[in-house]
Amino acid sequence: MDRILVATDLSARSDRALARGIALARSTGAELNVVSVVDDDLPAELILAHEEKAEEVLKARLEKEGVEARLHVENGHPVQMVPGLARAIGADLLVVGGHRGRGWEDWISEPNLTRILRAIECDALVALQPPEVEWTRIVLGWDGSPVCRAAIGLARALAPEAELIPARAVAPPSAAAMGAAIAVVEENRIATDEAEESLRAVSETLEGPVGKPQVRVGGPAWVLDRVAQDVGATAIAVGRHARGGLARLLLGHTALALAMSTQRDLLIAAPPSG
Repeated sequence: MDRILVATDLSARSDRALARGIALARSTGAELNVVSVVDDDLPAELILAHEEKAEEVLKARLEKEGVEARLHVENGHPVQMVPGLARAIGADLLVVGGHRGRGWEDWISEPNLTRILRAIECDALVALQPPEVEWTRIVLGWDGSPVCRAAIGLARALAPEAELIPARAVAPPSAAAMGAAIAVVEENRIATDEAEESLRAVSETLEGPVGKPQVRVGGPAWVLDRVAQDVGATAIAVGRHARGGLARLLLGHTALALAMSTQRDLLIAAPPSG
């Protein structure tokens, strides 16, 4: 990992992202970049004042931490500016804070967090835990796809000593089977057995500490978060599938659903290139 970009709006949520980004830059030796975006809808004099204040606050924070970083204070919209800067500097990892819930507004407009995660091409970390919380155990979302291997690589790059807990979700019984209890039990048993066999196989290929594989019935995001809670994991690692067209506009897939719901640090690996 050569280059880390931390995006901050100077909020308490972003403070955790900055602290985690600083810690990761130190542990990996990566170049640290920090970006703060000022809303370009403000009057010109306010834009300038906000830019100056953001630069002052961030410089003071970085000096206090005794860390060198390239500071970027931009004006525009974060959904365009953050992914654009990540591409421009060749960032390997984008670190962001969690989403601030907006109640009913989240139902009518997509939050900036998930819009940014959709737009980037690099790996991402949604930092929700205080930086002093160590990643000693990480739940690894597994569905057999290539992006899962990318998630393994990201977890090992950032936390080489962490115990990985492979986890897989089994879809709830089909509507057709719901009317027959025996069919439901049999469908669950077959699906669970297949998932457990898949996880045992992948566990044997993993290097470093590996915990007992976990299989649960339910939606993938719910299952991964519940497993993390049950095993005491402080982070979850998943892959982000490359999707286009309508699928890219939908909110349902696992990485984005977790970004909006989990209270644990979330590692999101980009799809393998090519």
